[in-house]
Amino acid sequence: MLNPGRQEASFDGQTLELTGTEFTLLYLLAQHLGQVVSREHLSQEVLGKRLTPFDRAIDMHISNLRRKLPDRKDGPPVV
Repeated sequence: MLNPGRQEASFDGQTLELTGTEFTLLYLLAQHLGQVVSREHLSQEVLGKRLTPFDRAIDMHISNLRRKLPDRKDGPPVV
């Protein structure tokens, strides 16, 4: 469950401890459920900056977000 007004996310009744950036990233991906979202778009929308050739910031935020999300037993990772 995502609550954008309070920037809170929960899963199975458990509140996820996300940073503001991680919440924004998760919320943006949820808005584009089932679609491919480019790193460029994520960087622009979540971090407010254009992606540069060696910029790994968005990758690190995705990695951190994946660690905080519960494991899915029945399929691939959500993010």
